[in-house]
Amino acid sequence: MDEAMAQVRQALGDDAVIVSSYTGKRGRGVVVVAAKDDPRAAEEKLSAIAASEANDPLSAALAFHGLPPALARRVRSAADGISSDDPVLSLAGAFDGMFAFEPLAMVPDKPILLVGPPGAGKTVLAAKLATRAILAGMRAHVVTTDTVRAGAVAQLAAFTEILKTKLERAATADELRAALGRKASNAVALVDTPGTGPFTDNELKDLKAFIDAADVEAILVQPAGADAAESGEAAAAFAALGIKRMIVTKLDVSRRLGGILAAADQGGLSFAGVSVSPFVAQGVGTLNPVSLARLVLRDPVGAATITQEGLPQ
Repeated sequence: MDEAMAQVRQALGDDAVIVSSYTGKRGRGVVVVAAKDDPRAAEEKLSAIAASEANDPLSAALAFHGLPPALARRVRSAADGISSDDPVLSLAGAFDGMFAFEPLAMVPDKPILLVGPPGAGKTVLAAKLATRAILAGMRAHVVTTDTVRAGAVAQLAAFTEILKTKLERAATADELRAALGRKASNAVALVDTPGTGPFTDNELKDLKAFIDAADVEAILVQPAGADAAESGEAAAAFAALGIKRMIVTKLDVSRRLGGILAAADQGGLSFAGVSVSPFVAQGVGTLNPVSLARLVLRDPVGAATITQEGLPQ
C-alpha cells in the first residue's frame, strides 16, 4: 500500500484525493483509485457549455425543461427538419407535427368531466368554465362527484352561488347519470371529480365507473411543473380510460414544462386549453404550436410573464 500511495503522489502530486483503496483478489497486491481536480479544465468545460447554449437556445431550453431524453431527441430532430432561422418557428413546426391542438368549444358536444391527480386545479377550472359559459349568455349545469373530501363541495358551491347556478351532488355513477339528465338544453354541463391517483387501481376503477355512467367527455387536468417521467406515466394511465384531451393548469407558478410535453406524448393527449391563473375571472385560454414554442423558449429566469392567453409577453 505504501508503494501504491507513493506512485499516486508521484503521478498526481500531494493534492490528489484518494477515492478508494482495497486489497486485490486473493491478496495479490493493492488497488488505489485517486483523482485530482483541474480547475482550468472545469472552467473551460463550463465556458464551452455556456457558449453552446448561447448558440443553440433550443437545446438549452429542452435541457432546462427536463424533457425525457428520448422525447428531447425527437423534438430536436423534428425542429432541425424545419427550414427556419427562427428557433420559435422551428420548435413550433416540431410541435405541430408531434402534438394535437383541439381547443375546448364554447358549447361542448358532451358534458365535460374533469379528472386528474389531487391538487391539479379541477375545481377552480370547473368554476372558470362555468363562468365562461354564463358570460357567453348560456347557462351552466355544474355537478360534483367530490362528495367525500372535506370542504370540496363548499369550495365549488362558493363559486356557483356567485354565478347564481345550482350545484348538484352525485356520490355514485347512477346519481351522476340522473343529475346530467336534468340538464337544460341550453346549458353547458360540467362535472368536477375528486383527485384520482393514476397508479391506484381502485381509484381508476371508480373513476371509470363515472366516465361510463353517462355520455360525457373526460378531460385530464394536467398541472405544469410536475416531474416529466411521473407526468408521462400518469397521463398514460388516464388515457387508458379513454381520455383524449387535457387542459394545462398552474402555468403561472411553473417554470419547467417538460411534464406537460411528456403527458401529451405518452398519453397521446391533445391540448384542449390552458389556465394561467387561480382567479376565476381570468378564464381559460388556448394553446397552439407557436404559443407553446414561445412558452418553452421563454427566459427561464422569469424575465417573461404569462398572460391569460398563455403567451409570453
